[in-house]
Amino acid sequence: MRQQRTGASLRELQWSLQAHLLGEPSAIAEAIVDAPPLPALERLGIYRNAYQVRLIDALDDTYPVLHAVLGDEDFFALGEEFVAAHPSIHRSIRWYGSELAEYLGASLPYAEQPIFSEIELLEGTLAEVFD
Repeated sequence: MRQQRTGASLRELQWSLQAHLLGEPSAIAEAIVDAPPLPALERLGIYRNAYQVRLIDALDDTYPVLHAVLGDEDFFALGEEFVAAHPSIHRSIRWYGSELAEYLGASLPYAEQPIFSEIELLEGTLAEVFD
């Protein structure tokens, strides 16, 4: 990143990158130089996708039974929805997903089958006790 092009402070650049990763409007692309083989927007897309996938992987690490019950396709879809609704607020990825039981209990189609939030609650509790 080149601070000279935008005049933005490091903190402003960090907030702008975070906004981009969360799918919010951002001017971060203006602060990144296009360089072969990929332009700035494509490189930013890689970061955005990697951020989402890493958060879904964190959910999978904590909730493997929920993943097994839902199956790969539905678990990934749940992960995408959850990441969009609940970006990480924790400094450690270990704690990501603590709002998942509440999300499952309030979001269709998961709310129609309370077993999903009950599985999450059990797995989340086991992970917390283990830590």
